[in-house]
Amino acid sequence: MLFNSVLKLHGTKIGCWFMLFNLTQFHIWFWCSRTIPNSFSLILKNIKGSPRNLQNFYKYFALMTVSGIIFRSETLFLMGFYCLFELVKDVKFRNVGFIISLIKLGIVTLIICLALTVPIDSFFWNKSLCGPKTMPFLSYFTRFLPRILHFTYLLSIIGMLINPLNQLFLVPSIFYVLFMSCLGHKEWRFIEYTFPLFSLSASVTSHKIFQWINIRLIKYCFILSVLIFSVFISSNLNYISQLNYPGGYALQRVHQIFDNQSNLKLHLDTYTAMTGASRFGELRDDWMYSKLENIKDPKIYLNYDVLLTNEAEKHSLEAFEKVECIKGFEKVKIKPISSYISNLKSNWKNKGNFIRSLLPYQIIQTDQVCILRKK
Repeated sequence: MLFNSVLKLHGTKIGCWFMLFNLTQFHIWFWCSRTIPNSFSLILKNIKGSPRNLQNFYKYFALMTVSGIIFRSETLFLMGFYCLFELVKDVKFRNVGFIISLIKLGIVTLIICLALTVPIDSFFWNKSLCGPKTMPFLSYFTRFLPRILHFTYLLSIIGMLINPLNQLFLVPSIFYVLFMSCLGHKEWRFIEYTFPLFSLSASVTSHKIFQWINIRLIKYCFILSVLIFSVFISSNLNYISQLNYPGGYALQRVHQIFDNQSNLKLHLDTYTAMTGASRFGELRDDWMYSKLENIKDPKIYLNYDVLLTNEAEKHSLEAFEKVECIKGFEKVKIKPISSYISNLKSNWKNKGNFIRSLLPYQIIQTDQVCILRKK
């Protein structure tokens, strides 16, 4: 496992810092329960953090091939950068026989994985996907990594500079992020396999800072401040993330509003399904839940009693009436200093409001999913 590799290469103290950063980072806990392909790829990636010897190289190569073919193809590029880095840096990996055996292993693993995944993927993905939106080239470095890793991001870069051993983990990861930046469509999950390695480099930096501090009280204050800051950031992100699922809340409200009705025909549009309205929320056996897509004839909607939609304006007001709209996360707005101080003064007697007013930002929510009922 990656943690065992950290202990062997860097020792227990840096291993503790590594564990601290990973335990207090929001994305690890939030997404470990999400059964998306990237999460499974991350598990396989962490089983063998990097190929540090010939035996590990074979295991790493096989696991990353499985990850790339079955779950996420971009992990093959990450493996490629790691392997290339090892081949350039270490003479023992440049043996012709070793490279041939590695190719054979890759071919066998490829055939097995394709035999497993192609029939399943062909069954489920029987349609083309819409073109995604694009983002600037450096978005991963300027938006995604700072937002996800916060101060760990800066510490990781410093760690790579002060400890050459970190280059074994971080340099291939940085090249991988650069490579993925060439794609216009960018998502955090495309590079999530590199997050633990950035945390590892940050752990080295934190340990060095801890060693440089001679006063014991300041040492413990440093650890406590790192812990509090990480937990604070993760807690806030956890709260904000709950507002990203208006579809799930809308489906919940439908069951509350129409609880006494039987044989209800309900249609959920794509946005609703993407924002939390999953099969787990379909609680009634006597209701019909439809997620039919690409409906071009508006008359088809007349076959349903209730619509959950992100585009209420597209539906006829003569046929449907708006029952309720569920709000969802839109953006975060930093509070002006004058407004911030004013809120603190006005809410200091109310404990609940005062705690919320301590936050230096305001969460802006807008109507995301509307519940429409047929007249």
